[in-house]
Amino acid sequence: MSTPAVHPDTPPVPAAESVSSLASSAAEILVLHTADEQGMCTHCRAAYALLVPHPCSQRGWASRVDRRVVTRQTLDVLGIAA
Repeated sequence: MSTPAVHPDTPPVPAAESVSSLASSAAEILVLHTADEQGMCTHCRAAYALLVPHPCSQRGWASRVDRRVVTRQTLDVLGIAA
């Protein structure tokens, strides 16, 4: 049984459904993890009973993923035709 050669200089290419799933998860987190009047994360308090300053770690992760996933809106803002 042979295994495909791994080239360390070539990053892996994720499957389209994985990217889509990751982007939708990040979008859901961005909607849920918002700041309340005191600057605490509303979803962390409601779901986990944690008083966490906003932005929480989940919101930070989702923000980073959201910036890395290229969407049609991103291309429109940049003036690049898709």
